[in-house]
Amino acid sequence: MYLGFASGSGSFVYRSTNSGLDWSLVKTMDYNDNVSSICVDPVNSNVYIGSENGVHKSTDAGMAWNSIYNGSSFYSITRSLDGIIYGSLRDRLMVSHDEGMNWENFSFGSTYGTETKNAVNTDNQNRLVYCGTDGGGILVAELSTINTVDDETKYSPREYFLSDNYPNPFNPEKNIRVEINKLAFTSLRIYNLKGQLVKTLVSEELPPGHYGYKWNGTNETGKKVSSGLYIYRLISGKTSIAKKMILIK
Repeated sequence: MYLGFASGSGSFVYRSTNSGLDWSLVKTMDYNDNVSSICVDPVNSNVYIGSENGVHKSTDAGMAWNSIYNGSSFYSITRSLDGIIYGSLRDRLMVSHDEGMNWENFSFGSTYGTETKNAVNTDNQNRLVYCGTDGGGILVAELSTINTVDDETKYSPREYFLSDNYPNPFNPEKNIRVEINKLAFTSLRIYNLKGQLVKTLVSEELPPGHYGYKWNGTNETGKKVSSGLYIYRLISGKTSIAKKMILIK
């Protein structure tokens, strides 16, 4: 659990590991770099701070921090279950597909407008992203599915492929097909809607090729999980693709 606040002498971020009973200071920021929002990645515990001067990131629960986007005020920052990060700036929404290392504009189409963008949040079940504005209402768009790192690195569906699982809904077993086009460390994992890891189907370096995996509705300890909506996510090199599936009993 993380908490940020500002005072006349600076801006501070605290962390609690016991549900708020005790707090420890993990980051002190300049007085002109106030904390606007904090986002914790439930998959790998990365922490992101949106502030008046950009985005700060920690990969070790707040012990060390790096500035990964400088010069613009991030009012709000959030993450979807498939690992894509969204940040709202004064005049636009930004999106990152590689844990904040590179950012690009995210458009709401004809409703994008020039009004100030405030809070941003994601609806993972319905694959939507929402952004509140000053005077422009609430903007809504589908979650980003672009698998790009930057303008020079693009991957087409033929190069990286994650199948629509079958059958869907399923009981008791689901088949998932994967295609990758280059040697890379590859993982295929199942998550619940809280972003918690349920099952790892593969986590190793794989050569290019076609692969098939099965999930029988159990978690890492072999225990059957409850019926509901789950997310399966493929990560291969710098590419990340996620889709939904329904388990019924």
